[in-house]
Amino acid sequence: MKNANTEEVLLSQLYDIYDPLPVGWWQNPWYYAALIMVALIIVGGWWIYVRTRKPPRPLTYWEQALYDLRQLEQQVPVYEPAQLYQHLTDIFKSYAQIRFNQPLVDKTDYELMAKLPSLSADGITLLPQQIAALKLLFEQGPLIKFAKQRVPDEQRIADILLVRDFIQLTRPHPENEHQTQVGQTAGNGKIRN
Repeated sequence: MKNANTEEVLLSQLYDIYDPLPVGWWQNPWYYAALIMVALIIVGGWWIYVRTRKPPRPLTYWEQALYDLRQLEQQVPVYEPAQLYQHLTDIFKSYAQIRFNQPLVDKTDYELMAKLPSLSADGITLLPQQIAALKLLFEQGPLIKFAKQRVPDEQRIADILLVRDFIQLTRPHPENEHQTQVGQTAGNGKIRN
Protein backbone atom coordinates (compact mmCIF):
# COMPACT_ATOMS: atom_id res chain seq x y z
CA MET A 1 0.00 0.00 0.00
CA LYS A 2 2.75 2.29 0.73
CA ASN A 3 3.80 2.12 -2.90
CA ALA A 4 0.38 3.13 -4.17
CA ASN A 5 0.27 6.19 -1.90
CA THR A 6 3.77 7.14 -2.85
CA GLU A 7 2.90 6.89 -6.51
CA GLU A 8 -0.17 9.09 -6.01
CA VAL A 9 1.89 11.71 -4.20
CA LEU A 10 4.54 11.61 -6.90
CA LEU A 11 1.91 11.90 -9.62
CA SER A 12 0.26 14.84 -7.90
CA GLN A 13 3.64 16.54 -7.58
CA LEU A 14 4.32 15.91 -11.27
CA TYR A 15 1.09 17.61 -12.24
CA ASP A 16 2.13 20.69 -10.29
CA ILE A 17 5.52 20.88 -11.98
CA TYR A 18 4.15 21.83 -15.40
CA ASP A 19 2.57 25.23 -16.02
CA PRO A 20 -0.82 25.28 -17.72
CA LEU A 21 -0.62 25.67 -21.50
CA PRO A 22 -1.48 29.23 -22.65
CA VAL A 23 -4.55 29.69 -24.80
CA GLY A 24 -3.69 30.75 -28.38
CA TRP A 25 -4.59 34.28 -29.45
CA TRP A 26 -7.01 32.87 -32.01
CA GLN A 27 -8.87 31.06 -29.22
CA ASN A 28 -9.43 34.22 -27.23
CA PRO A 29 -13.05 35.44 -27.32
CA TRP A 30 -11.85 39.08 -27.60
CA TYR A 31 -10.21 38.21 -30.90
CA TYR A 32 -13.52 37.03 -32.32
CA ALA A 33 -15.33 40.06 -30.93
CA ALA A 34 -12.79 42.41 -32.57
CA LEU A 35 -13.00 40.46 -35.84
CA ILE A 36 -16.79 40.76 -35.89
CA MET A 37 -16.58 44.51 -35.12
CA VAL A 38 -14.13 45.13 -37.98
CA ALA A 39 -16.34 43.14 -40.38
CA LEU A 40 -19.41 45.12 -39.29
CA ILE A 41 -17.57 48.42 -39.79
CA ILE A 42 -16.45 47.40 -43.29
CA VAL A 43 -19.91 46.18 -44.33
CA GLY A 44 -21.56 49.27 -42.80
CA GLY A 45 -19.15 51.62 -44.56
CA TRP A 46 -19.73 49.90 -47.90
CA TRP A 47 -23.51 50.02 -47.40
CA ILE A 48 -23.40 53.75 -46.57
CA TYR A 49 -21.18 54.43 -49.60
CA VAL A 50 -23.50 52.55 -51.96
CA ARG A 51 -26.63 54.22 -50.58
CA THR A 52 -25.29 57.79 -50.65
CA ARG A 53 -23.30 58.01 -53.88
CA LYS A 54 -24.92 59.71 -56.83
CA PRO A 55 -25.02 57.96 -60.19
CA PRO A 56 -22.95 59.71 -62.85
CA ARG A 57 -24.76 62.04 -65.22
CA PRO A 58 -25.07 60.64 -68.75
CA LEU A 59 -23.26 62.61 -71.44
CA THR A 60 -25.23 64.36 -74.13
CA TYR A 61 -24.48 63.36 -77.70
CA TRP A 62 -22.28 66.40 -78.28
CA GLU A 63 -20.36 65.85 -75.02
CA GLN A 64 -19.84 62.26 -76.13
CA ALA A 65 -18.50 63.43 -79.49
CA LEU A 66 -16.11 65.90 -77.83
CA TYR A 67 -14.98 63.19 -75.40
CA ASP A 68 -14.32 60.79 -78.29
CA LEU A 69 -12.35 63.50 -80.13
CA ARG A 70 -10.18 64.13 -77.06
CA GLN A 71 -9.48 60.40 -76.85
CA LEU A 72 -8.68 60.31 -80.55
CA GLU A 73 -6.38 63.33 -80.28
CA GLN A 74 -4.39 61.63 -77.54
CA GLN A 75 -3.99 58.54 -79.73
CA VAL A 76 -2.77 60.32 -82.91
CA PRO A 77 0.74 58.80 -82.80
CA VAL A 78 -0.66 55.31 -82.13
CA TYR A 79 -3.26 55.08 -84.88
CA GLU A 80 -2.49 54.52 -88.52
CA PRO A 81 -3.92 57.35 -90.64
CA ALA A 82 -6.60 55.08 -92.10
CA GLN A 83 -7.87 54.09 -88.63
CA LEU A 84 -7.71 57.64 -87.36
CA TYR A 85 -9.72 59.07 -90.26
CA GLN A 86 -12.23 56.24 -90.02
CA HIS A 87 -12.82 57.07 -86.34
CA LEU A 88 -12.89 60.79 -87.11
CA THR A 89 -15.56 60.45 -89.79
CA ASP A 90 -17.55 58.06 -87.60
CA ILE A 91 -17.57 60.60 -84.75
CA PHE A 92 -18.59 63.38 -87.14
CA LYS A 93 -21.37 61.33 -88.76
CA SER A 94 -22.84 60.08 -85.48
CA TYR A 95 -22.86 63.63 -84.03
CA ALA A 96 -24.30 65.22 -87.18
CA GLN A 97 -26.96 62.51 -87.51
CA ILE A 98 -28.37 63.27 -84.07
CA ARG A 99 -27.82 67.03 -84.21
CA PHE A 100 -29.30 67.65 -87.66
CA ASN A 101 -31.79 64.76 -87.55
CA GLN A 102 -30.68 63.29 -90.85
CA PRO A 103 -29.48 59.74 -91.55
CA LEU A 104 -25.74 60.25 -92.06
CA VAL A 105 -24.03 57.30 -90.40
CA ASP A 106 -24.61 54.96 -93.33
CA LYS A 107 -23.57 57.58 -95.93
CA THR A 108 -20.25 57.57 -97.75
CA ASP A 109 -17.93 60.54 -97.44
CA TYR A 110 -19.00 61.80 -100.87
CA GLU A 111 -22.70 61.55 -99.98
CA LEU A 112 -21.97 63.41 -96.76
CA MET A 113 -20.19 66.17 -98.71
CA ALA A 114 -23.30 66.59 -100.84
CA LYS A 115 -25.45 66.97 -97.70
CA LEU A 116 -23.16 69.45 -95.91
CA PRO A 117 -24.75 72.63 -97.33
CA SER A 118 -28.22 71.48 -96.27
CA LEU A 119 -27.28 70.79 -92.64
CA SER A 120 -29.03 73.22 -90.31
CA ALA A 121 -30.75 73.07 -86.94
CA ASP A 122 -32.00 75.64 -84.42
CA GLY A 123 -31.24 78.43 -86.88
CA ILE A 124 -27.59 77.37 -87.23
CA THR A 125 -26.35 77.12 -90.80
CA LEU A 126 -22.81 76.45 -91.86
CA LEU A 127 -20.76 79.24 -93.40
CA PRO A 128 -19.25 78.66 -96.86
CA GLN A 129 -15.66 78.52 -95.49
CA GLN A 130 -16.71 75.91 -92.91
CA ILE A 131 -18.36 73.84 -95.62
CA ALA A 132 -15.25 74.15 -97.79
CA ALA A 133 -12.95 73.02 -94.95
CA LEU A 134 -15.20 70.04 -94.14
CA LYS A 135 -15.49 69.12 -97.82
CA LEU A 136 -11.70 69.12 -98.07
CA LEU A 137 -11.55 66.79 -95.04
CA PHE A 138 -14.09 64.41 -96.58
CA GLU A 139 -12.45 64.55 -100.01
CA GLN A 140 -9.09 63.46 -98.64
CA GLY A 141 -10.71 60.96 -96.26
CA PRO A 142 -11.18 58.14 -98.78
CA LEU A 143 -7.63 58.63 -100.10
CA ILE A 144 -6.27 58.29 -96.58
CA LYS A 145 -8.57 55.44 -95.53
CA PHE A 146 -8.40 53.31 -98.66
CA ALA A 147 -5.36 54.40 -100.67
CA LYS A 148 -3.21 54.56 -97.49
CA GLN A 149 -2.06 58.11 -98.24
CA ARG A 150 0.44 59.32 -95.61
CA VAL A 151 -0.58 62.30 -93.50
CA PRO A 152 1.69 64.17 -91.06
CA ASP A 153 0.66 64.26 -87.40
CA GLU A 154 0.12 68.02 -87.58
CA GLN A 155 -2.47 67.59 -90.33
CA ARG A 156 -4.22 64.84 -88.39
CA ILE A 157 -4.47 67.05 -85.32
CA ALA A 158 -5.68 69.97 -87.46
CA ASP A 159 -8.44 67.77 -88.91
CA ILE A 160 -9.47 66.65 -85.42
CA LEU A 161 -9.58 70.29 -84.31
CA LEU A 162 -11.69 71.14 -87.38
CA VAL A 163 -14.30 68.56 -86.39
CA ARG A 164 -14.11 69.70 -82.74
CA ASP A 165 -14.70 73.32 -83.77
CA PHE A 166 -17.65 72.21 -85.92
CA ILE A 167 -19.19 70.39 -82.94
CA GLN A 168 -18.63 73.31 -80.58
CA LEU A 169 -20.13 75.72 -83.08
CA THR A 170 -23.23 73.64 -83.81
CA ARG A 171 -23.90 72.13 -80.38
CA PRO A 172 -27.23 73.02 -78.76
CA HIS A 173 -27.61 76.10 -76.64
CA PRO A 174 -27.71 75.52 -72.85
CA GLU A 175 -31.52 75.68 -72.73
CA ASN A 176 -31.69 72.85 -75.30
CA GLU A 177 -29.09 70.58 -73.67
CA HIS A 178 -31.73 68.16 -72.41
CA GLN A 179 -31.83 66.68 -75.91
CA THR A 180 -30.86 63.10 -76.70
CA GLN A 181 -28.38 61.52 -74.30
CA VAL A 182 -26.10 58.60 -75.08
CA GLY A 183 -24.70 55.66 -73.14
CA GLN A 184 -21.31 57.04 -72.00
CA THR A 185 -21.25 58.59 -68.54
CA ALA A 186 -19.32 61.55 -67.23
CA GLY A 187 -16.48 60.98 -64.86
CA ASN A 188 -15.76 57.30 -64.99
CA GLY A 189 -16.02 56.52 -68.65
CA LYS A 190 -18.13 53.38 -68.16
CA ILE A 191 -21.00 52.57 -70.45
CA ARG A 192 -24.41 52.64 -68.83
CA ASN A 193 -27.39 51.39 -70.81
